[in-house]
Amino acid sequence: MHTFRGNADRGCLDSCSSRWTNTMMGNQRGLTMAAMTPWQHGFCLWNAERLGISKEESFARYQKSWSAVPGGHGGDEFREIDEKIHDIFSVLIDDSPKECLDAYKYHGNLHFLRMLSYPQPSWPTSHPIVAEMARRPNLTVVDYGCGLAHSSITIMDGVRQLGGDGELILIDIPTMRWEFLDWFTSRLNIRHKMVSVTDAQPVPEIPDCDLLIATEVFEHIYNPVEVLAKMESAIKNGGIMITNLRDHEKEFFH
Repeated sequence: MHTFRGNADRGCLDSCSSRWTNTMMGNQRGLTMAAMTPWQHGFCLWNAERLGISKEESFARYQKSWSAVPGGHGGDEFREIDEKIHDIFSVLIDDSPKECLDAYKYHGNLHFLRMLSYPQPSWPTSHPIVAEMARRPNLTVVDYGCGLAHSSITIMDGVRQLGGDGELILIDIPTMRWEFLDWFTSRLNIRHKMVSVTDAQPVPEIPDCDLLIATEVFEHIYNPVEVLAKMESAIKNGGIMITNLRDHEKEFFH
């Protein structure tokens, strides 16, 4: 097992991304590799381990998949294909309240590739939220509907650069990306717990926390008021919530 800690100038994510690039491709530093985020680098290593193939083959397979659609997994054409596949298979499984958890799992690999394409967010150590979290003892950060935890992992990286530390609680529906995210946070040496959303526990208990992140979440939830009430009760005095409703275009699961 490899774990990575960055120095104060670069941070763990930048350091591991550079090291993983060297691990996969030696001295080859083409544009595609340089443009990849730490999540994409990490995915190629994780997939190599999962499939028992070389890192070079894993990267080549990812590059082939990315290049199969103009704009890659993050482009408009991939999003349109994603929606068509949802529509085609809605005859078997739909996004109704009764079926939506199973539908997320059914389409999980498509969502996984799309989430890997997301850019790494900017949370510099000078950001007031990062600075405030670094000062808190026994810090707990909850990422509800975490996806691939882009913001929460980047914030935790900044907190550690400032000398702080804490635990990251990741809450979402368990799919293949859940396995990768557990691997990824472990390799970054971030203390974390995975909390699954299931049929038996569709709204899991949320531990008391200093920071609660729920971005691109509420448009996916049938009972947002119930979830929001649980979130509010979990945030400590003086705690912070980061949320939005930016991704509100009409599509499957919205």
